[in-house]
Amino acid sequence: MRRNPERNRQDLRGNPSGARKRGALARGLQIDRTLGEVPVTLTPTLTGEGPTIHFLYADDNIDYQPASILLRLRLEQWVSGDDVAVLWDGSELSGHDIRYCHIDDPAGISDVSSAVWQTYVLAPSGVSFGRHTVKAILRNRHPQLACDLILTDVELVVRYEANPEI
Repeated sequence: MRRNPERNRQDLRGNPSGARKRGALARGLQIDRTLGEVPVTLTPTLTGEGPTIHFLYADDNIDYQPASILLRLRLEQWVSGDDVAVLWDGSELSGHDIRYCHIDDPAGISDVSSAVWQTYVLAPSGVSFGRHTVKAILRNRHPQLACDLILTDVELVVRYEANPEI
């Protein structure tokens, strides 16, 4: 008895490979890590370009102004000496803060980790509702490393209390 290799194949959403969803929500259930803009490997280029991440900033809480807005980029395999420039809607940001990501070390045994959050403070008055772009450009990679620097997350943290603790 011959087996058909196509018979039991399924796509990423669990649908049989031959079945297609139709209608307004046909593409509504997609795995964003597979089809999204991150994670992406950062590599230095001759043109000085990098990947661009698009997102929509919308807020239902229009009665209150945010106390602070932070742009956070999570970089996997980052080490001191790596230089990543970040552009917000085409303007280069400066004055970033580097914080080690200790999600894999909840006991806090180590002071460093393989991933960091590169954080920028944005002026709440300068962030409008609507579409925005964030571009990450690897300008310099530590010369003793051969592994890739990976941009895994881009977050916009909106806080409404006066003194946020991250």
